[in-house]
Amino acid sequence: MDQAPAPDRPPHGDEGDFQRVCARNLLDASDEVIYFKDLQSRFLWLSKAWGALTGSDPDELIGLTDFDVYGHAHAADAYADEQRIIATGTPLVNKQELETWPDRPDRWVTTTKFPLRADDGQIIGTFGISRDITRLVQAEQEATRNAAALASAHAEISRVEAQLRTVLDTSADAIALYDAGLRYQYVNTATERLQGLRSCDMLGRTDRELNRDSTVLQIWESGLAGVLATGRSCSVDFSVGAGADRRDFQAHMAAHRDTDQGRTVGVVTSTREVTELKRTQDELAHQALHDPVTGLANRVLLLDRLHGALARMKRRPGRIVLLFIDLDQFKAINDTYGHGVGDKLLVETGRRLTAIVRPCDTVARFGGDEFVVVLDEFCTEEHAHATADRVVDSLSAPFFDNGHELFVTASVGLVVTTDPSATGEDLVRDADAAMYQAKARGRNCYQFFNPELRDRAAKRYAVEADLARALERRQLRLEYQPLFSLHDQHVVGAEALIRWDHPDRGIVSPVEFIGIAEDRGLIVSIGTWVLHEACRQLAEWSARRNPALPALTMAVNVSSRQLSAPDFAGVVKDVLDRHRLAPTQLCLELTETAQLLDMTEARDALADLARLGVHIALDDFGTGYSSLAHLMQFPANVLKIDRSFVNQLETEGRGREIVAAVTATGHVLGMTVVAEGVETTGQLERLIALGCEQGQGYLLARPLRPDVLAALLELGSESGPPR
Repeated sequence: MDQAPAPDRPPHGDEGDFQRVCARNLLDASDEVIYFKDLQSRFLWLSKAWGALTGSDPDELIGLTDFDVYGHAHAADAYADEQRIIATGTPLVNKQELETWPDRPDRWVTTTKFPLRADDGQIIGTFGISRDITRLVQAEQEATRNAAALASAHAEISRVEAQLRTVLDTSADAIALYDAGLRYQYVNTATERLQGLRSCDMLGRTDRELNRDSTVLQIWESGLAGVLATGRSCSVDFSVGAGADRRDFQAHMAAHRDTDQGRTVGVVTSTREVTELKRTQDELAHQALHDPVTGLANRVLLLDRLHGALARMKRRPGRIVLLFIDLDQFKAINDTYGHGVGDKLLVETGRRLTAIVRPCDTVARFGGDEFVVVLDEFCTEEHAHATADRVVDSLSAPFFDNGHELFVTASVGLVVTTDPSATGEDLVRDADAAMYQAKARGRNCYQFFNPELRDRAAKRYAVEADLARALERRQLRLEYQPLFSLHDQHVVGAEALIRWDHPDRGIVSPVEFIGIAEDRGLIVSIGTWVLHEACRQLAEWSARRNPALPALTMAVNVSSRQLSAPDFAGVVKDVLDRHRLAPTQLCLELTETAQLLDMTEARDALADLARLGVHIALDDFGTGYSSLAHLMQFPANVLKIDRSFVNQLETEGRGREIVAAVTATGHVLGMTVVAEGVETTGQLERLIALGCEQGQGYLLARPLRPDVLAALLELGSESGPPR
């Protein structure tokens, strides 16, 4: 066969001169710093990229070493690497390191170094290439920290990667040099591997002559032609294969310029495979917009779709319905059976909601046990009612897991809008307010939004915001309701009652904010503060009390969340030790007893507290969750009779018999019986007659400030029993 004609050569002298021109173009066109050193690691020559990096003449470094330029630690590492290369002849490839400077910011680089050999093969020094990857490292860190900004981060990473590509034959990237006729003038080994051809089969020929894939060829030749025509660099993306065999590539094309006149005489290309990067980016993009547990849309994607639906309404009138769904009993199941079962319940909830709605609708997990459904496109109010009914019915059906039959219900808030000027955030807020109204109605139901609910929600949110800062602003304080011995009406202790002195609202009742503190996860920090402050106050009173008198006690209310917190018993012990109180001086009152029975952490904490010697009281006994069955489940020392029974002591009926039975039961179990809400002399006399040991109520004393109770204690110890 006839051989292909020899490629035309630019008029630069003999073959050696031409190669030197090519080498100089390759070296000076590179964005990397390229340098040559002697056996003592002294600089012999540096590329122009050094000047672009430092603003100084590369010739100024001739004869110097890294110790004259960089920080000592980096210079020492570089010297050790180069001496090892000289000794062994083994190159150092793509070492990532932090390049430190005494007079400028540090930068991340990848360094490749090789032995510098004379014509006879003898090693006479080293040469290397330093690639600045600082922006790449920073971009990758930013992508990890902020998955929601992945799209823009990817563009930045791609731009940085394009700037960092090299034109060196030793690069892991596929590098090639084209002439003005799009013929190969140089290819490295990575290009040979990529094309599946030897360099001798490629030099002097075009990609079209090499029968490159037509789809890729169209993209590739268009990019090359653009660089030749404009002299401006560009990047192109292309892929080879399909499906599981698909491979993705990115290429950077830069002008190869004539060194004398600066005109474009060819193109330098650097190509790398980014298949794994693309897959990773696709996965991160999916994770940034979807909930990792349920696979549903997350809050970011939900709001994006809401904004899109509202934008469509500006072009074509319509109606959007948003359902805000909260699972009522999820926390109890999560605490009882663990997060694994809780996650399965969330997944099943998402599956049921998805089965209810149309493909054009959106189901999202908003956070925790909250879900949002957006009904878009031709949604009528009748359809909204029907969907809400199906949601409530579907989620009230039992869930099954490993033989467990689990029950939850859903409180659903709905908002309907035909206003395209509304915002997604407004719709979510209004539906959330309606959901809270559904909870207030008894749960397991739905509620449509009305403006009155917005005002109510705004007040609740204001309380939440203020409560989050109330502790640090020292707006919380304690009052103390004295606890009396009914036999002689001496003060034997006190119950700590929290008060919130709000700068604008005045004194806020615990009824208004304790539930909010529970919902928003503030109750543990508030409860810990109450425990510390109550024990501090008890220690102060005890220090002034006649040591011959019985030790005072302090009752503190605790919630299930506190008992479930890590090492709650340890926290209590630390508080008692800090204030030098005996464990028997502290009584922890429980009100959520039925819920506590299903919580392993709470039961363990109560057992630890009992071993510590702290007294445990069942509050509001006989009402709500507290019942006779719970006396066998908790290591309780104190039984508190609810005020609703005490109020019936002077009326016709069975109130007296009930109080007598409760008192007798407590005594049989060795418990101290305390009556709440004693307000009349008749109630007091009947309680004494029934053998009730202790009591509290407005007849005996209202909740008092610490200084007033201190005075009462001094009066009681010096002047006889107060009345």
